[in-house]
Amino acid sequence: MLLSAATNLTYFPYSVIELFCFFFALTILLRIGPNLGSYDEIRYFKAMIFSYFGVIFFDIMSYHFEDRIFTAPTWVAALVNALSIIAISCGCYSWFRYVQARSHLTLFPHHRIVNFLIAVPLFLIIIADITSIWTGWLFTIDSKGSYHDSSIFWIVQGSVNYLYLVVPTLSAVVKIITTHSRQERIEYAFYAAYMIAPLSAGILEDYIPVPILSLNMFLVIQIIFLFIQDMQINSDALTGLNNRRQLNHYLAVELPKASSDHPIILLMMDVNGFKGINDKHGHAEGDKALQMVSEVLKDVAMKNSAFVARYGGDEFCLLHVKGQTSVNALAKEIQDTLASKEKALGKPLHYSLSVSVGGGLFVTPNFTPEAAIKAADRSLYLEKKKWHADHPTVR
Repeated sequence: MLLSAATNLTYFPYSVIELFCFFFALTILLRIGPNLGSYDEIRYFKAMIFSYFGVIFFDIMSYHFEDRIFTAPTWVAALVNALSIIAISCGCYSWFRYVQARSHLTLFPHHRIVNFLIAVPLFLIIIADITSIWTGWLFTIDSKGSYHDSSIFWIVQGSVNYLYLVVPTLSAVVKIITTHSRQERIEYAFYAAYMIAPLSAGILEDYIPVPILSLNMFLVIQIIFLFIQDMQINSDALTGLNNRRQLNHYLAVELPKASSDHPIILLMMDVNGFKGINDKHGHAEGDKALQMVSEVLKDVAMKNSAFVARYGGDEFCLLHVKGQTSVNALAKEIQDTLASKEKALGKPLHYSLSVSVGGGLFVTPNFTPEAAIKAADRSLYLEKKKWHADHPTVR
């Protein structure tokens, strides 16, 4: 895994490239804000970057020992190499978790026992890497400070790393086949293609004196960050729905077409008791609640050829411009679909998840986007008032 540098002339450009990768990744880390996705997505994306820093730091240190720039006991050189290997495994695990969070894998429900079992291979390989410092089970360091894989290194270490890479790849392929969203299909295609990076790095790193693994890892981090930023132009990072900017644009296009023969319905809704969910169960659970609501709205929007967007916070909008229906019928469909989805969960929620829905019907072309949203919001306010009257103790 670690390339032996024959001379300092080989080591110097190798380490310089890694240092540049470190600073480039650091600029991305410093630009990650709370609006780039859900709590779990941001946490695991940051974990990927920190794992990457570990790979770079310990890789450079190992070259110091191999090239005799600094001398250290054999066990110190072995520890540095073990930490470098562990950092790679942590990066693979963080990738698994990130894709799980982004694609909402139902194969792995959010349950403490399941999450623990997913992490068990990582814990075991960390123990194996640390004990190999003395046992030489997975690797050894010779008297010259050079690193050598054992005969079972790739069987044991490789199987754990590729487990965390292959499962997201397969799940992404399934999502590509089942999703109806072109944007989501592009995103999942990237996740599926991610396997190319570690495979190519593993093959080429032993033959070319360039830190291919570090470059590949940085490429993945950069593409994820650019992809998230690109999505934020028109999409909400947490739910994948259209954002307020797209909603305003769509309203500006569709409202002038409103007539008695072409009625337009705008629904505005928010999650009941959402502040209580955040306060009692944490923001990660609040994110999951919003994502579940968004999945329901996607289903209803697809069934009715409607446009759906996250307006902000726990508020959502649905714009219906095709076919005949009513505000009440659409509102009931959303509430019934959400209730059915909640009942279908393998593990029940620790809270009741529902939405209040208000809306307006527009049959004249003289409404601006701001006026239409204001009318729908007034209707939502009345529905919210009724809900609070029935649930006085819930915030």
